Amino acid sequence: MTSRRRNASPIFHLLMKDGSSRFLHPFNRPEDVFLLETVEVVGFLGNEPDVSALTAFRNHLYGLIEDGVREWVQENRFVVRFLLSALVFLVSYFVLAFAIRDPLPVVDEAVVAFGLSVATFVLLLRRELRSFEVLERKARLRKKVDGIRFQEHPFLRRVESALWRLEEEGPAALEEAGLLLRDRSETEERLLSDLNAFLRGKFSSFSWKLVRRSLRSYLAGGGAPSRRARKAFQSKDGPLFLLHVAIEEPGGVRGGVNGR
Repeated sequence: MTSRRRNASPIFHLLMKDGSSRFLHPFNRPEDVFLLETVEVVGFLGNEPDVSALTAFRNHLYGLIEDGVREWVQENRFVVRFLLSALVFLVSYFVLAFAIRDPLPVVDEAVVAFGLSVATFVLLLRRELRSFEVLERKARLRKKVDGIRFQEHPFLRRVESALWRLEEEGPAALEEAGLLLRDRSETEERLLSDLNAFLRGKFSSFSWKLVRRSLRSYLAGGGAPSRRARKAFQSKDGPLFLLHVAIEEPGGVRGGVNGR
């Protein structure tokens, strides 16, 4: 089955050699969870993960939903809350300054009025967070998360085999990893393209580009990798970075046609 359907977005689970799980998905920021409202999310995995890993991932998405909906509420009616809070400030300041027979000092009046306006803003926000519209949207998004199903795909096992070699041997296994991913069907090509798109986004920062430049130089016979690169290879994301390189430059970074 292909990972690319109309209005569909994939999620990939990769099992590391040490038994830990890594997920590649489009939900990197709280606002990204609203993608669930417009697309079908399809999960793919190779070797069967521990159930606790899938549960932890689901709970992670639940947390993103809470944060995303809260940010949406904060932005959606900010102007209304601000204007009402400002009105409370003006009214309370006027009452304290002119309507009370024994007026407070000007500074105290401003502090009290400001406190009342802040309290108004917070109370309005809390009320909106408990509104039917917000609770319904959260429930709808959580239901979408609960509906995500992961299906085994033989090609993902090949990807994991390549990942394990890179996890064990580092850059020395790049060429072997590239060979493990060769001879792909059209469906597998699309699957790998989708997976690599997530990796490309993950490793697009300037620091990772420096690591890649050092790796190219090393494999071209230009001396040992930089200290930054060696540290990156040994990091938690090191094997995934090397997998990304093996996919884009299957020749072991020696003149690969898809290099970045």
